[in-house]
Amino acid sequence: MMRTPSLLHALICFCVVVGMISSGLFVFNISLHSIIFMALIWVGVNARLLGHDYAAIQSMMSEAITRALPAIYIFLLIGMVIASFMQSGTIATLIYYGLSLIEPSLFLFTGLLLCCL
Repeated sequence: MMRTPSLLHALICFCVVVGMISSGLFVFNISLHSIIFMALIWVGVNARLLGHDYAAIQSMMSEAITRALPAIYIFLLIGMVIASFMQSGTIATLIYYGLSLIEPSLFLFTGLLLCCL
């Protein structure tokens, strides 16, 4: 029988996952892949405690991945564009001419203002 988690159970599960990620990264210096795997085990155990069987957990995971794929593709494309800009020298050129046009002490502030537009 599948149960809906209470607000307290959901908050505890969420806080444990956030705590695992932050303590693993900042305190223990563990790789993010290992931390996410441990968090996945934690969430899977909690899903089993709520009465979900393995097939239901697997179908929910694949459905969530399918919904997230467009955003993942967008992030990959943004990364490729930034990498091509860095490799071709576009970023360095923009910084060079930007520092020659704008006083270096105001460069970050001006960049913030331009990005806000």
